[in-house]
Amino acid sequence: MSYRRFKMPELKREFGLAEEKRKSLFHDITPVEPSNWLKTTLAAGRKMPLVSEKAKSEFLVAPIFTDLCLRADSAFGVFSGIALDADKKAHLNGECDFILSDKNTFSLESSVFALVEAKKDDLEDAVPQCAAQMLAARIFNGNDENQAIYGCVTNTNEWQFLKLDKKTIIIDRDTYYFNQLPTILGIIIHIIGQYVDLPELAAEPILT
Repeated sequence: MSYRRFKMPELKREFGLAEEKRKSLFHDITPVEPSNWLKTTLAAGRKMPLVSEKAKSEFLVAPIFTDLCLRADSAFGVFSGIALDADKKAHLNGECDFILSDKNTFSLESSVFALVEAKKDDLEDAVPQCAAQMLAARIFNGNDENQAIYGCVTNTNEWQFLKLDKKTIIIDRDTYYFNQLPTILGIIIHIIGQYVDLPELAAEPILT
């Protein structure tokens, strides 16, 4: 619960962060078509009773990262529901919905470059929580302020991306919607490609 305690004024006061809204983070993104597996899985997921954050996370968010990871031949790591304990004294600790790292390992040992929070409804309240996790990721990685960290909050219909650039949390001026899935996939691949040498994506998940 530690990350949930944060509001933006506390992040600014306790960690010296600044907040910059209304800035476009992504330009000329190449859309990525969802695989047939992902289309089928998401269609099935949307028929489930999505009455909680956990349900939305499992049925609609996890398949997206599973699909991209396996289509990229597991070139990056996807961790679900794992603790990111960077600084317990500063309350930068707790469980994260999804963490993306630069290596596909069984434990979180490599650099974290993106975090995703799946919310039931309102995204605005989730932004400080995600921002705190992004700050924790930087500390976990060795506290290099020149390393950008990305984040995203989603209720599965809306996707809002963030970027921690030095001491500034940048909130993308654009909100992306579920019917823009190829663009959302393209943004995620664009972010991953800044940290990982990605192969050409396969048309379907690679299961062997």
